[in-house]
Amino acid sequence: MSAWTLVTTERAAKDADALPRNVRERIGCALERLAASGHGDLVPLRNVPGATHRLRVGRTWRVWLTL
Repeated sequence: MSAWTLVTTERAAKDADALPRNVRERIGCALERLAASGHGDLVPLRNVPGATHRLRVGRTWRVWLTL
């Protein structure tokens, strides 16, 4: 049973499609792990329209989320 359900917006899917395959897979794994267990480098955001949290994936990638 998942802790959360992932819902991807059309824009997020389009942005993900533009990423290299290995990056897409890494971000996908991080999101699946977060949804299943609640574990991840998740930080609340302030003053970011449309997002409430940021998930860090590796050194380079950040995913903005609304929970």
